[in-house]
Amino acid sequence: MPHLLLAMTLLLSAPAGATQQTDDLTTLMRDFYTRIAPTYDAPVLPQTAPPMVSPLPMPGSPTLQPVPARRGGSNRLADGTALLLTVRIDRDRLLEPLMVMTEGPGFRVSLDLLVQAFEFPIIVDAQAGRASGWFIRPDNEFSLDMAAGTVTSRGRVLPIRDGEVVSQNGELLIGDWVLPAWFGLEASVNLADLEVSIVSEEPLPAQARQRREKHFAQRQSFNVPKSELPAAPDPAPLFGPPVIDLLASGRIIDSKYQDSQISGSYAITSASDFLGGSLTSYLSGTEEDPLSSRRATLSYYDAEGLGGIGWITQARLGDTVGVSTTLLSPSASGQGLYLSNLPIGSQIRSDSTVITGDALPGYEVELYRDDQLVGYQRVGGDGVYRFEDVELFGGDNQFRIVLYGPQGQRDEIVRSIPTGGELGAFPLTYQFAASRIDKGPDEGAFQSSLTTRLAVTDWLAFLSGAGTTVYNDQRISDALVGAQLREGRLLAEGLIGRDTLGRTIGRAVVQTRIDDTSLRLSHQVQPEAVRLDTQNRERTEAAISGTLPGGLFSLPYLRYTLGAERVSDSIIEDGLSFSARLGTQIGRTSLNNDVLWVNSTSRATEFVPEQDREELQFFHQANFPLGRLRNRFRIGYAVAPEFNMREFQANTIWLMDQNLTSELDVRHQFDQKRTVTQARVNYDMGHAILSPRISYENSGVISAFLDVRLSTGLEPMTGRVRMQSRPSAHDGSIAVMVFLDEDGDGQLGPDEERLEGVEIQAPQARRSALTDETGVAMLRNVQPFETSDVRIIPSSLPSSALMPGIDGYSVSVLPGGSRTMELPVVRSWSVEGRAWSVATRSEGAALVGVQVVALAADSDTVIASTVTAGDGTYSIAGLRQGRYRIALAADGLGGGLVPGPARPLATDPRETTYHAVDLVAAAPGQAPYYPALQRSAGLGPLMLPLGATIQEPTAEAEATRKIIAIRLGQYRSRLSLIMGWDELLGETGPLLAGLVPILSRREEARLLGDRTSLYPFRLGPLPDRQAAEAICDGLRETGRSCVPTLVDWHDDRLAQAADQTD
Repeated sequence: MPHLLLAMTLLLSAPAGATQQTDDLTTLMRDFYTRIAPTYDAPVLPQTAPPMVSPLPMPGSPTLQPVPARRGGSNRLADGTALLLTVRIDRDRLLEPLMVMTEGPGFRVSLDLLVQAFEFPIIVDAQAGRASGWFIRPDNEFSLDMAAGTVTSRGRVLPIRDGEVVSQNGELLIGDWVLPAWFGLEASVNLADLEVSIVSEEPLPAQARQRREKHFAQRQSFNVPKSELPAAPDPAPLFGPPVIDLLASGRIIDSKYQDSQISGSYAITSASDFLGGSLTSYLSGTEEDPLSSRRATLSYYDAEGLGGIGWITQARLGDTVGVSTTLLSPSASGQGLYLSNLPIGSQIRSDSTVITGDALPGYEVELYRDDQLVGYQRVGGDGVYRFEDVELFGGDNQFRIVLYGPQGQRDEIVRSIPTGGELGAFPLTYQFAASRIDKGPDEGAFQSSLTTRLAVTDWLAFLSGAGTTVYNDQRISDALVGAQLREGRLLAEGLIGRDTLGRTIGRAVVQTRIDDTSLRLSHQVQPEAVRLDTQNRERTEAAISGTLPGGLFSLPYLRYTLGAERVSDSIIEDGLSFSARLGTQIGRTSLNNDVLWVNSTSRATEFVPEQDREELQFFHQANFPLGRLRNRFRIGYAVAPEFNMREFQANTIWLMDQNLTSELDVRHQFDQKRTVTQARVNYDMGHAILSPRISYENSGVISAFLDVRLSTGLEPMTGRVRMQSRPSAHDGSIAVMVFLDEDGDGQLGPDEERLEGVEIQAPQARRSALTDETGVAMLRNVQPFETSDVRIIPSSLPSSALMPGIDGYSVSVLPGGSRTMELPVVRSWSVEGRAWSVATRSEGAALVGVQVVALAADSDTVIASTVTAGDGTYSIAGLRQGRYRIALAADGLGGGLVPGPARPLATDPRETTYHAVDLVAAAPGQAPYYPALQRSAGLGPLMLPLGATIQEPTAEAEATRKIIAIRLGQYRSRLSLIMGWDELLGETGPLLAGLVPILSRREEARLLGDRTSLYPFRLGPLPDRQAAEAICDGLRETGRSCVPTLVDWHDDRLAQAADQTD
């Protein structure tokens, strides 16, 4: 009831004489009932934008006039549209959404909701027009005083200008344009993904808390359940248009040693659906060598098995990169074939892995394991990044690959490589690779490897492996056998074998995880590739990794990895090293530090004698924002045997505008005494990025470049050409058609309406989009291979009487691939009423906490159910078109009551989607009856006049009698009411014989004077409620909505039935 009164207040709060469009008010009611109030219990923000005049006059405060749009431009949605937006701060996403109201290109937000979302300890008293507290840290004091017309923030007193604060419906609404001055926040809305991006000068309390929880619990800041919906019925297309990422660059080089030169280069990455798989390719070249690099791979993946064959879940044909299955060839890359029945991301080997991928030249790639930096590379002209011998620890290893583009782009790829769990889930698994060696002195030679794992129990498996390759024109093969044990958090693995040169080889690893700490001990004997006379390369390693919570050195947390290693190979006779990786965050500054101590003895050669060497090296990286600057610094140096600098890099990106950035990059290589300084301006035109840049080397070389980067392809389902600045060739896309399924067949018919503005979400893929005017929503840049549910968000449907026809589908995409699906929307009906006990008192008593069920008309199948509230009322929503019986469940009534007869209910798309049905329970053997009707004190939820204005209620004269009638709806005019009555008589026949419309001349005269009100369609009189309920049961069986009602009547207004039907 409080929600209903609040909704009525909203509808009646417009100034006298103001008019509202029916669609706007219908939308307001829809959002109130289906989205805002019941789901989030939040203040109601109107969907329309009436003049925002504060209903709370404050002495001494200026009157707030209607607020114009704060700046030019507009959203696609109308001003005043209530949205729930995901809040993203840098790469963090707050767990709770923020409700805002659109205005121009920005939004308004409740001050109380804002401070709660960001966890600012600020107390807001909207009734008094005051707020006080602090934000981010205690010395950032904040206070607001509407009476004085001032805001105090961080010691500065600011005036409240017209339109900055609006008091409405018990809330203080502030515009997003005040956030920089008041809280040091910049906000920008992305309607395509329903996100609001926040840039803060300092870490927000909510952001810092989520990061602490994430680091301490070793999990991401938000989790989603696994996909559970049925697979989409439409398979991936056999062939599809390619998605192309293009980099084109032109440059002019000038130096004091040679004349000016003009040159150009390009790099193209493409991917498409091809024969049920994904065909990816990479081409690059210059004017001197038009095809300097080229690769192509045809990939297939199906978790259930390709072609229904469970023995093959993934296959790659062509240029395979980074396949690590043997001790002979750590990275068997080249043109060939790879087969496996493992899921994507899984591998048999549990101590190390190889992580590779494609990116456009110029990208910088950072590799993080559990949020600790473990590797850094810059993508070269071949468009490949590759991290080899990446350590794995027990449990799930969460890797995050961060790609920094030259134009300030920042993309993340998340990969999980589990090394724990039961073995019995996959009894026999394998990895097979065969390829030609792609580089080196043995380029073109054949190499292959096969590794298998046979699980005999949930904790024990046998391993075997065999491989062959060529070293310096000499073919070498090996074979190994071993076992793998997984028991709880303990993982042990070992293999031993020999190669064709007679060398004994093998590896062993033992690792475990204790709470937040991982321990690992490994030993490996690997064939030496450089000098065969050295026999083997031996490596023994011990490592511990974990997270220390806040408190140490006043740091919020400390992520550490400590390791010790002993190595012997063709170059080092004996080497001992200790390393430490330390990562933390101070304020908004992320710090990663590496320390390496090495003590080694090199092997003597005919040219170089044996040497002892001791080194101590340090590496530091810092990432931090400063206002609109995004800064990254790297520095590496050695302090033993003598101090010398190794490398230095400084990179600063200035976020000048949403689509305009500039960058300054300085790199110095101390061993080569080479410094390169680059300055760049990047303009994002939406469909492409244009980047002029200039580079200077200390050798006197000056270069000027013009780079163009874009991604293009044809959108699935619509066939429109898509151009965007973000690379998308390695991602997939999902096109979803949403339509109103009038005939209920689940297929889009020629006359069925496509719905615009419906939100589609893929939670596992972390993507969402709104349908356009064609009813199609495009989910772009979906990470491949990961299965995600795709579903409609019911609250985004254009009417509360609509609901998703199906829950949705699950789907996965391949790189460059696309999937399409159709999601029907159907009408839904709701029924509500009150449950009565008529066992003891004639007027009836409310039944509290009893179950009400909607049964199928021809069986006892329960379609939906609910429990009555404290006043006996109930509500069941989401009923689809059909025939039902509404009844009280016998369970829970107790021995003293039996449920009354079930009430029939049928749905009709032509009629209202709301039905009111009361239910009764009586004593055993007692005939059930309905309590006497009581006159309602006000308008019901379906009787609110559209476009009503504020009017003081006038007291009615005391009624001389009351008439029992049935209410069947409302009409816009007397003529339409009579025509509706005539149509109803034709459909129901004798059921309504003798009943006439209950509408007096005085009531009709009032309705004619107020054109915004509707004519109530009431039929009567009836002798008692029992007769009214019996007639309503008959009408509900035909799909009509029928509500017994008690009407006040005055003898001097009574009109003859003949007069009313003239």
